[in-house]
Amino acid sequence: MNDVIRTILARQSVRAYTGQQVSDADLSAIVDCGLHAATALGKQPWHITVVKDRSVLNEIAAACKEILAASDDPKQREMAQDPGFDNFRGAPMALIISGENGEPFAE
Repeated sequence: MNDVIRTILARQSVRAYTGQQVSDADLSAIVDCGLHAATALGKQPWHITVVKDRSVLNEIAAACKEILAASDDPKQREMAQDPGFDNFRGAPMALIISGENGEPFAE
């Protein structure tokens, strides 16, 4: 089995984070991999924004909480009622991926 397949099969979801920032070298490698991911028609109609300021992540989490609170989905409204809601789960940084408006393959 090659290393790529072994890595994919060993993947796990992390939902608890330390306050430690990702090193600049690791972060650069992660972003570089994302920018080189395969895309439809060879387009890469997205942007990767690195957010290392926890206060900005708190603002985004608060906005997400408002959206969930207004949802038609009762489970999402229930999530918004949690006073400790944080869709970043305390992570000290995040990558925000956004697509270019009007690009058919941005999603």
